[in-house]
Amino acid sequence: MTTSDLRKLVQELEVYQTELQLQNEELRQARMELEATINELYDSAPLGYCTLSRYGDIEKASLSSIDMLGRPRTELLGRRFAALVSPESLADFNHILRRIMGTYDKASCIVNLMKGDHTSLLTYIQATGAGPDASFCRLALVDISSVRTNRRPVRSAPSSPTRNSHS
Repeated sequence: MTTSDLRKLVQELEVYQTELQLQNEELRQARMELEATINELYDSAPLGYCTLSRYGDIEKASLSSIDMLGRPRTELLGRRFAALVSPESLADFNHILRRIMGTYDKASCIVNLMKGDHTSLLTYIQATGAGPDASFCRLALVDISSVRTNRRPVRSAPSSPTRNSHS
């Protein structure tokens, strides 16, 4: 290779490096925007969401879960989720947590959670494992207190009249 060829090659590599740096910056920006969108969805969802560590500590709590539990986020983060579960529901909760941790499995249960004002909240929990290499799991929390207290019969829609096929 001649010196001219080497210069041309170096120049092409420098252009390529600059292009890669620009692409990398665009990817970083897109990732930041995506993470912001995910955080917004997490916080604004109508369900309560919590992310628990391998040991059951609350690592992340959505605004809906904070509202449901009647506790500030600072009081929830780092706290064992099981400490919010009433004693009569604890065995069911611990069972699903053991079942899904370190897997991609899903499990659910109905528990009474203790709110900040010391009242209980009947809650449906859907727990999802994050995989064998993950050190966390996710919980979706649904307040079903009103469902249990307002048990009304569900009315079926009126059936449409059947057409007589005989003319």
